[in-house]
Amino acid sequence: AAERIAREERERAIKARNDALSNQSLFLASLAEQQSEAGKPELGVLLALQALPKKIGGEGERPFVDEAEAALYYSLNKIQNRKPMSEMFGHTNKMIYNMFSPDSRQVISTSWDKTARIWDVATGREVDVLSGHSHIVDRAYFSSDARYTVTMGEDFSARLWDFKSGKLMHVFRGHRDLLTHAAISPDGRFVVTTSRDASTRIWSTQNGKSIAQLPASGPVLHAAFSPDTRRLAYSLENGVVELYNVEEGRVIATVNAHNQKVPFVVFSPDGSLLATVSEDKTAKVIDAATGEVRMTLKGHVA
Repeated sequence: AAERIAREERERAIKARNDALSNQSLFLASLAEQQSEAGKPELGVLLALQALPKKIGGEGERPFVDEAEAALYYSLNKIQNRKPMSEMFGHTNKMIYNMFSPDSRQVISTSWDKTARIWDVATGREVDVLSGHSHIVDRAYFSSDARYTVTMGEDFSARLWDFKSGKLMHVFRGHRDLLTHAAISPDGRFVVTTSRDASTRIWSTQNGKSIAQLPASGPVLHAAFSPDTRRLAYSLENGVVELYNVEEGRVIATVNAHNQKVPFVVFSPDGSLLATVSEDKTAKVIDAATGEVRMTLKGHVA
């Protein structure tokens, strides 16, 4: 009799637990559908998964309720069939690249149609067309204060535009091969361009004139200004990284950092360090004042 009473108590306890978990799952399933309906289907998926057992029939698992499974599929369907916030139509050929403005209110896009276009994010409306390049426009970038936009094309030139008016400010010509990168300095005074012609050029945003032409030992792939604009780093296809003092007009250091392409360099927020990545599967952390390699980061297999 004692065993029977104990068994019945265990069964009642299990039933009470399962009833409570089932009610909780029903609540979570309902909440998942509400979140998905409110435009947060990713949260809906997480809530629905929380309402489902990890293994159906597993010991100690919560009971399976159909409503939780239905909520999961409902949320997944919302993700799969999500409509874009806005659609942007206007380019007449393949689009290559786009970038948000610093305030996230506009997007700039580039295209094979030889233009860059600025769009309003909220409405998808075309705000401006930046035309003038005679070949494909590969990239476009904003200045940090959104005062300027710089575009670079396969016509071996870069162009500086007033972002608000769309007016062309300057055309930067002089490279003899494809440009690989362009950037506006944090203080807005300079534009840097890099090219497969084995050179980096610095230009004035005020008058459009070339301030410096920096020859390199191979095609230059990327460049970055330090946060205070005092230094410039540019990376080469042969793995070399150059550090240049913009104010003094001299190379600070030539760093044989990698043995393969270095497609990207970036300064730390305080400007004291430079990070590089390479196709040799490593990254380096470099002292921006001396060019000394502080750290080599290994582990990537491709």
